[in-house]
Amino acid sequence: MNSTLPAPISVIFGMSCLVLPLGRSLYVRKYELKYRMLNDHSETSGGAQALAPVATVVRIVEQAFVNPNLEDGMAGRLDGKVAIVTGAGSGIGRATAVAYAAEGARVVLAELVAERGETVAADIRSAGGTASALTVDVTDSARVETLVAQTVELYGTVDVLVHSAANVPLVNDHDARLTELDDDIWHRIINLFLTGTYHVCKHAGRQMITQRSGSIVLVSTTDALVGVAGLDAYTAAKGGVTALTRSFAAGMAPDNVRVNAICPSFVSSEPQQAWLADATSHDTIDRLHLLPIATPEDIAPMAVYLGADESRVVTGSVFPIDSGYTAFKAKLDVISAMRVQS
Repeated sequence: MNSTLPAPISVIFGMSCLVLPLGRSLYVRKYELKYRMLNDHSETSGGAQALAPVATVVRIVEQAFVNPNLEDGMAGRLDGKVAIVTGAGSGIGRATAVAYAAEGARVVLAELVAERGETVAADIRSAGGTASALTVDVTDSARVETLVAQTVELYGTVDVLVHSAANVPLVNDHDARLTELDDDIWHRIINLFLTGTYHVCKHAGRQMITQRSGSIVLVSTTDALVGVAGLDAYTAAKGGVTALTRSFAAGMAPDNVRVNAICPSFVSSEPQQAWLADATSHDTIDRLHLLPIATPEDIAPMAVYLGADESRVVTGSVFPIDSGYTAFKAKLDVISAMRVQS
């Protein structure tokens, strides 16, 4: 793991921990761990995650000197929680696993490709976090059931499920308008994105019912909220996920289990880099957003919020995180353009 930080920030962290009492020093160390994790994984993902400026770091350290409530060290927002993150070897799943560990969670990285999951888990452990990598195919109900059982065996509970498993090339390269869509592609996409969601919700949900607590965070898409030509199988699957979020939340509420969904638009994850490397494609995607194209690290904070106790009254909600994608038609005065044509 790359441990290099900007010199002023490194000095601030180091000097403050030398002079603070133990409890307050832990508070600073936890923030430093979070800062380093985000820095390292923003670099490896090719993203442009904006880290806290020096002034913000100074304010954090100032709190350690003046706030009496920090004497025992500040708890992370997910301290004591156990989280399963599917698709944790890359993209939103990777960023979420890293963010959860930085906030104190013990994280199980569930990944189809074992090496990807173990690489991220090893980075988390080297930074002082707790993480285990387990292999799973979310289209296989029995393997998902085993994943939940293994997590309980390792850590005793499942407090949070973040379901982010995906196959980006399958969608980008093979989805199509229904009239031209191959039957096998339809079934593969539905099986992965919708039936896979059924499997993880079913088995993690059963464990949460026995605990009478838990939070399920599903990663859907803005493509389930607005029409997108040529992605008919994917939008059908994710539309199902979005609808399921609400009905499952209603069903699980009596057992004190919350269910919410995050709907990102285009995210500059590892599988999308080939598109972004092409100037024409990059410009086309950029024109669909009011703000810069999101990185996986831009999505992870919402997943942290939904897994933490601070969102205890939030359930059945769908949260677009889309750089303004669903807020406008295009980077164009559409009405004026239409009036010119008429």
